[in-house]
Amino acid sequence: MRALKTIVIFLGVLCVAAFAFLIYVVIGGVGKPSSPETPPSAAAPRPPIAGLGWGDVAISAPEGSVIAGAFAAGDQVVVHVNPPAAAPFLVVIDPKAGRVTGRILLGARP
Repeated sequence: MRALKTIVIFLGVLCVAAFAFLIYVVIGGVGKPSSPETPPSAAAPRPPIAGLGWGDVAISAPEGSVIAGAFAAGDQVVVHVNPPAAAPFLVVIDPKAGRVTGRILLGARP
């Protein structure tokens, strides 16, 4: 009788532990990556498209400049550069040719 009581208590504790683990998994403790998920396109670099591969494009900017943003504008890429002691400007890049096509000055700093 004593053995049966021990087995019942052991199985009861095991059921409570399994239920607690199930709640832990459902809430999100196990199986989630530690870092935020990235889209598949950003996770691995894509190989260059045949005929469109070009190397690096150099953007000349004063030392200490900060890239404030970049966006696509039609078939061009525009990079917003914020120099420390000069007026900010935009650099327009043609990604197909792999070259800078122009700069747009944004005016004097206040």
